[in-house]
Amino acid sequence: RPKIADPPKYKGAKQDTTLEQWLQKFTIWARYHGIVNEEQKIITALMYLEGGALQFMDDYALKASEGQSLGTWSDFVQRLMSGYRELAPEKSAQASLDEICRKKHSSIATFAEQFRRFATRTGFSDTELISRIDRQLPDAIVTIMVTVRQSFPWNIPTQWERYLDYSLHLESELRANKIPGVSYSTS
Repeated sequence: RPKIADPPKYKGAKQDTTLEQWLQKFTIWARYHGIVNEEQKIITALMYLEGGALQFMDDYALKASEGQSLGTWSDFVQRLMSGYRELAPEKSAQASLDEICRKKHSSIATFAEQFRRFATRTGFSDTELISRIDRQLPDAIVTIMVTVRQSFPWNIPTQWERYLDYSLHLESELRANKIPGVSYSTS
């Protein structure tokens, strides 16, 4: 049986993993390890809480250490969510995407990897996301896109994910053909 990594520790606010992501990872990990009893799941989850999150759940930790009933997993999750669920996930994703778009990237591939992490959660339209992608494209790709838009506008994808893939394809073609005088980094 393959080994899977332990879930990360959850500290609360200001970390890369949201509570929802942590719960998903923890639940999969617990199920894989046969931890299905609700009290055992709560006790194990407490062992993966740190900092503010553990302090927020200190009444559960106290009950667990004293051998008292811990209730249901659902109640435990609801309590944790009341303190740490992301209240405005769209706004958080938008802020993260803005930060990514302000940075200079060595390639579209590097940009795309980070961009995809947040783009789907922003609530932005395809047009808005494509506009943000355009600002990251090197001049050589912008020139190609303008030319294609003028001659064959139906060839330019209107869904941001396909547009990004199209941009990656163009970057790959430019790099493979090593066109002299073409800068491949974004400006």
